[in-house]
Amino acid sequence: MLIDIRGLLRLERWRRRFQDILTSFWFVPLVIGAGGWAVALVALELDQWEALRDLLGHTFFRRIEPDTARSILGTIAAATISATSIVYSLSLLIRNLAASTLGPRLVQDFRQDRLTRLALGMQLATFTYALTTLYYLGTFNETRTISIGVAIGFVLVALSFLVVFVNHISDQVSVDHIVARVAGNLQDVLRSNVREAEENREPRLPVLSAPDGATIFAEKDGYVTFISYSAITNGADPAVRTVELLVQPGDFVIKRKPIARIDLDEPPEDFAGLVRDAIMLGAARTYYQDIPARFQLLVEIALRALSPGVNDVFTAVACANHIGAAFALLDGRDLTPPIIFDEKRDIVLVPKVLRFDDIAGTVFHPLRQAGADVHTMNIALLSVLGDLVTSSRSDKARAVYLEHARLVVASACRRPLEEADKEIIDKLFERARAGIAEAGAFEEEMDVAEDDAPEDDTAKDDAAEKDGEEKAGRYGPS
Repeated sequence: MLIDIRGLLRLERWRRRFQDILTSFWFVPLVIGAGGWAVALVALELDQWEALRDLLGHTFFRRIEPDTARSILGTIAAATISATSIVYSLSLLIRNLAASTLGPRLVQDFRQDRLTRLALGMQLATFTYALTTLYYLGTFNETRTISIGVAIGFVLVALSFLVVFVNHISDQVSVDHIVARVAGNLQDVLRSNVREAEENREPRLPVLSAPDGATIFAEKDGYVTFISYSAITNGADPAVRTVELLVQPGDFVIKRKPIARIDLDEPPEDFAGLVRDAIMLGAARTYYQDIPARFQLLVEIALRALSPGVNDVFTAVACANHIGAAFALLDGRDLTPPIIFDEKRDIVLVPKVLRFDDIAGTVFHPLRQAGADVHTMNIALLSVLGDLVTSSRSDKARAVYLEHARLVVASACRRPLEEADKEIIDKLFERARAGIAEAGAFEEEMDVAEDDAPEDDTAKDDAAEKDGEEKAGRYGPS
């Protein structure tokens, strides 16, 4: 069984590597380019197909002299290889510009751009098609109508991709466009996370008391890029009943750092190695399970914008606005993975807790500290926090937002302010405080509407909660 789990972990590593290869600048263009070579061979065969020639007739199946064909194909090959260099140059230029002005970690986000890879692939496919057809020119003595016509079709498609790509690149130069794309990726992940949480009707166990047993230590260093929770539960020794993870995706692990704890005095043979293999380490943070890394990307852009070397306050304001939109989707939800209970193997896996207030702290504290002396940034932060207080339906979230608003006011008032500026700050803070009362009135209206709803769903939820409490009782107090 342990051998099978380790094999699955190796497959998981290869799957992650293959995903990295898919987003690289070479794999997809080379595959599409190889497709151009294959299409060229098919077109050359169709050129010699007499039945097709009789079916199309001389109108569509004309003979082209070899010298004319060489001229056409040579022109196409030379033009497309030049266009390929243009696409590569523009892509690298935009990457370097974004990395130098907004943040080096944006390069990883730019790798997700599909249009760039498709544009490169179409230029390479047209080049390989023209070159392959030119190579076989003279081998066949008959017509070249289909192969030359397909070459012209490749050119039209490649030119279309080139025009769209240039327009796309012009949009990517805009800082607002880059910030909006990074924020859009974050919001897509949060929507998926919220949707999965709402669709998961299985009862979730409460957080159990930490197992007082053996500790498993890391044997190498790196960032936690992925954790295979199922591998740990499926490959655990039958004697192990509780496993608590002490790290989460995005944490940096050094040698001899505790990464897990079990409820036995000594870890079973090979189980410690299985846990180390299931917690995959890498040289940099990734976005597979590390949602806070996407928040940090927006924070990094804002901090660079607020630095004296850049001094672009309104880019930081745009980041704050998009961060507010992301927190509105989160709305007080913790990002801790659910506790996994395997009834067949009688084991509980407790992931490391990732609380909402911790996420808010890692985002709003750096923005407040960097923008303490920037009046425009303080106004933006207070406006965002005030909107979040009003729109949130979570008492915990509203309390967190109001506390961060109070800290923004304290940081802004440490230096002397004009009376008008201080009045603006006070009004925004009072708006945030008043937002709690407004949100409470809205919740009362929603509660009245929920009281009129059918009781079937409530009964199901009560039964699920009771089931979860019964299962939790087998492993100790919450």
